[in-house]
Amino acid sequence: MERVRYSLQREVVFDTIMSERKHFTADDIYARLKVSHPKLSLGTVYRNLQYLSDTGRVRKITLPNDVDRYDGNIEDHYHLICTMCESITDLEIDYFSFIDEEVSSKYGLDIDHHNLVFYHKCPNCKGNKS
Repeated sequence: MERVRYSLQREVVFDTIMSERKHFTADDIYARLKVSHPKLSLGTVYRNLQYLSDTGRVRKITLPNDVDRYDGNIEDHYHLICTMCESITDLEIDYFSFIDEEVSSKYGLDIDHHNLVFYHKCPNCKGNKS
């Protein structure tokens, strides 16, 4: 992992992501930080998120038809996504590395990792059928 060059903006963006087990959007982070850092721009948040993602400090979660989310848990893991409220939760099961090996072997590819998402209705949405 590349050593991250220091910048105050990058530090506060990273600290925000690491402050909770949440999957933040750039807008979430910007809204949280704008009050305490009024000179911070949304563009700066996006640039720092890209840098943190590129250097492996955070994980970028890209889902079809949704905005990117950022996860402080950089270990290989899976996610649960509510089909109603779109909340994302880490799924605490073993990562199935054998899938990478099987695809690599069958297709002759070098697989870095895979992403597996489970869709469900979260307990809040299941109880609130409106």
